[in-house]
Amino acid sequence: MAYKILYIEDLEPGSIIHELTSYGFEVKHHMPKVFEETIKAVNGYDLLLFDFRLTETTAIFDAPTIAQTLRTINSDNHRDIPIVLISSETKISDYYKDPTSQDLFDLSLTKDNLLRNVGKYAKRFESLIKAYVTIKEEKFDVFKVLNVPDKQIERMDYRIVEKLKRDTFNDNIFAFSGYILNNLIQTIGPLFGEDVLSARLGISKKSNDWEKLKSHFDGFKYKGIFSDSYNRWWSSGLIDWWKKYNDGVNNLRRLNSGQRLARLKEITDLSLIVQEPTKHAKSTSYWTICKESHQPIDPIDGLELNKKELLGWQEKEYLSIKAALNPQKFDSATRKPIYLEYIKPIEKSRLRSIAKNL
Repeated sequence: MAYKILYIEDLEPGSIIHELTSYGFEVKHHMPKVFEETIKAVNGYDLLLFDFRLTETTAIFDAPTIAQTLRTINSDNHRDIPIVLISSETKISDYYKDPTSQDLFDLSLTKDNLLRNVGKYAKRFESLIKAYVTIKEEKFDVFKVLNVPDKQIERMDYRIVEKLKRDTFNDNIFAFSGYILNNLIQTIGPLFGEDVLSARLGISKKSNDWEKLKSHFDGFKYKGIFSDSYNRWWSSGLIDWWKKYNDGVNNLRRLNSGQRLARLKEITDLSLIVQEPTKHAKSTSYWTICKESHQPIDPIDGLELNKKELLGWQEKEYLSIKAALNPQKFDSATRKPIYLEYIKPIEKSRLRSIAKNL
């Protein structure tokens, strides 16, 4: 049965309904007029899609107002349902400047971004819906929700488990789901994505047998909530795998990409090519990726970012020297490079020195 989406928008919905319907959703447009009627209208749906303002025609309330009402625990209007915010880029930016409106939405994106990447976001919408169902069915059991393999249970950072057992998350599916997505799935730590896998193996994703190589790691592939829209692997699983084929020796981190390639070819007999270093990098003992380009780098070659306070299980974030000297991503409002301002002061001095000697 198709998942049902209610699109709350006080203008004509345009092509969004058609596009989402083509991916198997049943989508209905709701024109908001009376607040109470809009709250009642959400019943029977699996996901809500909100325009931000809702003030173009007759509505005198906005998306955060509705979301806050639906998110309030122990109220008659509380609903356990994913809520996605879409609007123009400017309005999304305004939303994040308003601290009273934060922490209400599972996902926020621009309409243009949604329409350019409908397939990607359709998968994420479905993943959100399934995550809510799983959390409820598994009664907030962290290990079951994350589908943690037996070998990984004893290695799970206790701080993650203890955090999710707190009253803040108890019976609050939105908070529970969001914490896992933002602080575990979308960061490098106990889990990592395909770009980091490429970095830690020293193997280019352009290799003929890259997909075959990934199949060797199915034993420690992440299979919990959101795994249907985010490819992730358990960090400790890779270490175990490497030790298994290297006489119990964990030397992966110390090897350069050429040495890793040679050993992987011996183990798998696959057609693989080495991951080349980014410009200005000196080491090929990759372990992480550039925040902007997602290219593999050794942290020693990276410029550490100080964008946010990392949690105990999260690894530091870096910008490659190449990306810092030639940024490609800019803030739409200020036109300034997104990541340069977050480079630590000491790293900025290092960058100036590198630039001066080029």
